[in-house]
Amino acid sequence: MLEIQEILKLLPHDVPFVYLDRIIEIEPGCRGVGIKAVTAGEALLDRGGTHCYFPPVLIIEACGQLTGIVCACREQKRMTTNYLAAIPFFRFHRVIAMGDVLRLESVIVKRAQQLIYADVKAWVDDAPVAEGALMITNYH
Repeated sequence: MLEIQEILKLLPHDVPFVYLDRIIEIEPGCRGVGIKAVTAGEALLDRGGTHCYFPPVLIIEACGQLTGIVCACREQKRMTTNYLAAIPFFRFHRVIAMGDVLRLESVIVKRAQQLIYADVKAWVDDAPVAEGALMITNYH
């Protein structure tokens, strides 16, 4: 398990651009599960009145950060060379609201030259929220 201080050591991002609060499972280079609690301090979009939601693009970013940490833990170094290269597909099932706790999973499915392919998923209370595929470049 990794807490926020360890996450900050692995990611090249700084607060407020870190979208992971905790890593609860990690298999370096293979798989990771992270948690993101959506709070009032987040970059929420107002849908009018009292209906605010977490932007879907930030769910993709959180999944990308989790994938980067899975790769960085394998290499045992700070993630400074991994970049989001492509989003082959991503599907959203419902809106994320303030107070929701996202459970994110990233599974590395393939490595080819300088590309890493990952399948990612997000849930709130065991209900699927989003799923997709990411391609991460791994420049050295």
